[in-house]
Amino acid sequence: MVSGTSHRAGLRMSLRQKLAVAALALVSLFLTPVNSRAQDFGLGASAAPNPVLTGADRVALFLKQGPDRSFRRKDYLNMFPELSTATASRDLAEAVEGRILVLNGTKRQASYRRI
Repeated sequence: MVSGTSHRAGLRMSLRQKLAVAALALVSLFLTPVNSRAQDFGLGASAAPNPVLTGADRVALFLKQGPDRSFRRKDYLNMFPELSTATASRDLAEAVEGRILVLNGTKRQASYRRI
């Protein structure tokens, strides 16, 4: 029969062993694919990011959901707050060149309307 103290000593982990187990757990956490970790938290497929929209896609979406009146770049940015002002201006300029929008005014007074 094994004495109580020697039995307990066999079950104790050394500090080195505890650190090794913790390191292994961290490594496996970072090596596990993101999608399987998302499923572990109940996020599933809905955790996938939105598809990247092109400028033409954004303008079409804005015109579909936006006002029928004339609008400014600020209105466009309100719908797409993640855009920089330069990207919004580029999107609208491309829509004007593609004859989707008509530009009235210049610079800060610029407003746009559908054709």
